[in-house]
Amino acid sequence: MDDYLTKDSRRYLLILADSGMGKTSFFLNYYARNLKRAKGKQSQIAIIPLSIKDPDTYIEKIENKSETILFLDAFDEDTLAIVDHRERIRELMDKCNHFSQVVITCRTQFFPKDEEIPKGTGIIKVGPRKAGEGSYYEFYKIYLSPLTDQQVRKYLKRYYPLQLKKRNRAFEIVKRIPNLKVRPMLLSYIPDIIENDENIQNTAQLYETMIQKWLIREKRWVKEPDILLRFSEMLAVDIVVNKSKRGFERIPESELGELTNQWQIQLENWQITGRSLLNRDAEGNFKFAHRSILEYLFVRSFLTMPPDDRPMVDWTDQMKMFCHEMGTLQSYNFVNSIGIAFVYIPPGNFTMGTTDSKRYVTLSKGFLLANAPVT
Repeated sequence: MDDYLTKDSRRYLLILADSGMGKTSFFLNYYARNLKRAKGKQSQIAIIPLSIKDPDTYIEKIENKSETILFLDAFDEDTLAIVDHRERIRELMDKCNHFSQVVITCRTQFFPKDEEIPKGTGIIKVGPRKAGEGSYYEFYKIYLSPLTDQQVRKYLKRYYPLQLKKRNRAFEIVKRIPNLKVRPMLLSYIPDIIENDENIQNTAQLYETMIQKWLIREKRWVKEPDILLRFSEMLAVDIVVNKSKRGFERIPESELGELTNQWQIQLENWQITGRSLLNRDAEGNFKFAHRSILEYLFVRSFLTMPPDDRPMVDWTDQMKMFCHEMGTLQSYNFVNSIGIAFVYIPPGNFTMGTTDSKRYVTLSKGFLLANAPVT
């Protein structure tokens, strides 16, 4: 990152990573690290989350643009980018033209066409621009890498400094479930996972374990935690369905009370705002602690709905993956109803090549592979 930002020719940088890999944390830690530098070596950095309502207004208010490096977080959560990512890139670049450099984070799978992410050049071309401006905007791209075995061992050693048996057991689980290395957010739940490791085979089960352990912890504060889960699922559906109307995947506090009454949920306001999976942003709006939690709860609720009640919304790749991993005939049929048949390729170790050139590869996350012929 330092190397990219010290080269003036690289004005636009795109940081790509999957859900839960730490894109936002990377920005925050880089910003904090910059503040610890000697004054003469500090950069002027501004961070704007694109998931908030009307982020363009905040971009325009930044002073000394020519001396500022602008960090734009979560392009894939920008409601305008979801509609048309090329047009949204053009709008943002018009507004960011006077900044020294622009760095954007985004989920790897958000860009739909393979030709938009060339494998070898280190450059992603997104476009087109307006007439007379050239064909594309060029971004240098870097990827956040999964944790190495050594980094995982170091984390677990700090978590279990004296409990060698638990530490070794945790590492064995990490080797069996590669998504734990890919998503540090999930790795932080390793104590919960240890207690249920015999049943966990995929990411959806990891999230279910996380949800169930949260409900157990909340029994002290909420007499019927299942009500809290039901509210969370209904809220996830409401946020997904109304994100275009609201302009973001968040909800104002005033609407929380209205929905509680509308859904006849027997929870106090402090239980909803303080004991739920929601976080409050600087403007007083509420969002789920991580977008993947929103996606999981949406799918969890969706699969229990009668077919006629299911909302017609655009699904993210993560939602489709959760749906498939839940393993029901209902979810399998839904994934196939997208319009093309898929085969699930699970994470794990496998062999590539022929007898003469055999090599071993670890697939860190599963994916859906279309089984239609390529012409």
